[in-house]
Amino acid sequence: MEYQQERLSVTRLAYIDSEIAGFFTLVADCIDAKQVDPEDGNPTGNTRR
Repeated sequence: MEYQQERLSVTRLAYIDSEIAGFFTLVADCIDAKQVDPEDGNPTGNTRR
């Protein structure tokens, strides 16, 4: 539930005739900027986007 509250994942249920026929979960990722150390960066300042 923590990931759903943070909007990092969501699960959907699929129904057929009021019965669960399946489910899927969409997942994302997040980097918390407070946990990034400036020394972790690329020394050239180039980043891949």
